[in-house]
Amino acid sequence: MARYLADLPNSYDRTDVGRRLFEVQQRLFATVIDGMTRAREIFTAEQINEFPPFLRASFDIRRLRSSRPTMGFEPDW
Repeated sequence: MARYLADLPNSYDRTDVGRRLFEVQQRLFATVIDGMTRAREIFTAEQINEFPPFLRASFDIRRLRSSRPTMGFEPDW
């Protein structure tokens, strides 16, 4: 994706770029869900409870899924 973005000409189709970025976000999100699902299989509930709250929240797969990226959401951070 980085190479694709770097090689874009000065004039490009913003809709196409947005679609491609969204596809990458979806694949990365699926990887995170898969990784955290596997981590839940490795750690016991007691071990997970020892993690700091911000990290412990990542083990809640249902909560993670609710934060799936959506098309058109562009936060102004």
